[in-house]
Amino acid sequence: MDLENRETAFAAHNLKLKEANLKTRDAFEIVENAGYKKTQRTMDRHIVSVISTGYALSPVKKDGRHASFNEANVRSKYLGFRSKFKKQSHRLC
Repeated sequence: MDLENRETAFAAHNLKLKEANLKTRDAFEIVENAGYKKTQRTMDRHIVSVISTGYALSPVKKDGRHASFNEANVRSKYLGFRSKFKKQSHRLC
């Protein structure tokens, strides 16, 4: 199971336990014992996200800087470097 689905499953499970009138700490201990390795504060954020979007972690990056290295970006930089290198090597000959 990938991280996104795992975090969503833990948050959804915790939410169901809390809806069944289990105390927050007790519900958190249950998911902790099941392998959840984050803090209560993170769990609370994941639960709010599951309620609003259906996912604990956003499936699409919305904020912040875009990744520097993605396939298209690396390919265009590599091809640009290659063409500059070819031009320079022709001048040297």
